[in-house]
Amino acid sequence: MEIRRCIACTRCIDEASEPIVFPYAPTCSINPVIGNEVRWKEEFQPAAEPKSVVVVGGGLAGCEAARVAAMRGHRVTLLEQGDRLGGQLLIAAKAPGRDSFTDQVYFEENEMTRLGVDVRLKTGADIDAIKALSPDAVVIATGSVPRVPDGIPGIDLPHVVQGWDVMQGKASTGDRVAVVSQEDYYETPCIAEFLADSGKQVEVFHKSTHLGSEIARYSISMVLARMEQCGVTVHPNLFLTEVKADGLEFVSSFGEKTYRKEGFDSVVLAYGSVPQHGLYDQLKAEGSIAQLYVAGSAWLPRFMAEACKHGANIGLAI
Repeated sequence: MEIRRCIACTRCIDEASEPIVFPYAPTCSINPVIGNEVRWKEEFQPAAEPKSVVVVGGGLAGCEAARVAAMRGHRVTLLEQGDRLGGQLLIAAKAPGRDSFTDQVYFEENEMTRLGVDVRLKTGADIDAIKALSPDAVVIATGSVPRVPDGIPGIDLPHVVQGWDVMQGKASTGDRVAVVSQEDYYETPCIAEFLADSGKQVEVFHKSTHLGSEIARYSISMVLARMEQCGVTVHPNLFLTEVKADGLEFVSSFGEKTYRKEGFDSVVLAYGSVPQHGLYDQLKAEGSIAQLYVAGSAWLPRFMAEACKHGANIGLAI
């Protein structure tokens, strides 16, 4: 069995210090068996009838669904539109200090090879392409896409870009950057640190009382300290109301006071993401696939541990 290296995300310690669910169970972002050992011992069995399984999407949830299904004896084909497996792990690994996230990508790539999963990179998928493979079961793990806020004038101006695109090199920024955030976990500080590490002057405008309010107390002090060390300025309690060529308009999160901020070359959005489940909806409406599943962020964008468990549980159920 391959060794799964720790990616140092601290979810295990965060969960121990501030459990999301009760009763507390140990949690790992990349190993779905942790905290569920008894269930896996009872339920993990070779498939009674090996099936042809198609997984669409090679992020964490898709890879785990493929891995567990293949371990149980199913014939698995994995379709990934990018040139490498990993999904959002590849984006997260771009942040300073997060290069260890690629260790999980290596693990999944090695497991696909070891287990004989037919991985097809740079391969799109639609109903016809999936049906041409004659699958008995299909897992749609097409992930999520960055959320674009509704009702904000100027949000489509050319100097407004998505944080994911910046980290992937798909979009560039000027020297002075405003990061506008409506998410409370690691996405915003990772984008801000990535920009600061690239030599940009970064200011974060955030909706909550402080950055990373969903990060557990064990880790939040380290995150905020890194913002200070990088020279990132954080402005809390602000909602973006309008983007103009020469400035940004905000309103207080708690009242009606308005603020105007000027002097930015670029605006980078960190608004979380929305599920991309259109292919699942089409297949469900078409009705020809006997076993059809949606996994990971394609169902609901959450944390790594939840995506990992979701995909693995589907592999266990097929």
